[in-house]
Formats: sequence, structure tokens, C-alpha cells
Amino acid sequence: MENISGVVERITYQNEENGYGVIKVRVKGFSDLITFTGKFIGINASAVIEAKGNFTIDKKFGKQFKVTEYKESLPASIYGIEKYLGSGLIEGIGPKFAKKIVEKFGENTIDIIENNPMKLLDIPSIGEKRINAIKQSWQSHKNIKDLMIFLSDCVEFPHLLPIKFIKFMEKKAYLNLKKIHMG
Repeated sequence: MENISGVVERITYQNEENGYGVIKVRVKGFSDLITFTGKFIGINASAVIEAKGNFTIDKKFGKQFKVTEYKESLPASIYGIEKYLGSGLIEGIGPKFAKKIVEKFGENTIDIIENNPMKLLDIPSIGEKRINAIKQSWQSHKNIKDLMIFLSDCVEFPHLLPIKFIKFMEKKAYLNLKKIHMG
């Protein structure tokens, strides 16, 4: 079993019912993108992924990294943050605004969005309505990630849960499950 880390460059295929996907990942030390296959719940282009698995050779598609488990984290580099925010994952931020935000706040961008989003008013063309959309979208995305982290303590393979279930369960369900689990 090998461990490989990288940035998801694109999602080639994603089955919404069972989470199975084929993703292309930029991995340090490899000149070409690496094809990862496996169950990826809620993964997005520009995500930073740490995966365990094995390289296999598919007769039709060639060399692939078959993922048995993975963790996702937020990007730390300025390039990664801009790509992550510009991916369309967060409502109100596309590539254009991602570039402006990262140019202004650099490596502090994620901290600003999470803890002091009103500072985004310093960016021309960003008003309170857009900030509210960003805050709501960021929190929703964060709730899903928190739920996945919580479930990883309760379920042996949380990434195998159906994606519709994960999308359905946001903050209230997460808090209720946490209360039940903690006693």
C-alpha cells in the first residue's frame, strides 16, 4: 500500500449515487497527472488529497492509482487557495474574484473567509450580498466536511456512504449525531 498526496486538477467521472469517481491529480515528482480511481464523496477540483492505495494497470485506461482511503484538506499555498476558491465550490467566488481575494489577503485568505469575512468589503465589487452568499456557502461546505470527519470516528469507511446521504446531512444532523455519540 502506498501513500500519495496531491492537488485534484479535474474530475473525469463522478457517480452521484455511489460516489465512485475518476480524478486527475497533480503529484509532486510526477510530470504527468496521475489518475486516481475510487469512492470520492464530495471531492472537488483543487482539493488537496492524501490517499492510500496501489498502482494498477487497466487494460483500457492504463496506469491508475486505486484509492482505498483518503483525506482531504484545505490548500496552503497561494496557488492552491486561488484554484480552490476559483473552482466554483463557494457561491459568490469564481476565478476572477478568487484572484482578487488572494492578491489582497495571500495565505491569510481562508482565515479571513472563515473568521472575518467582512474584510472582503476591501475588495472592489464585493458587497454585503456577495459576502453573505460566500459565508453561507462556506459554512455549508464546512458542515459537510465536519460531518465526514465526525463519521470517520463512527464508521469504518465514511467515504463509502452514499453521496445523497452526505449532502442531506448538514449542520442540524451533524450536531444531533455528535450529541448522541458523545452521550
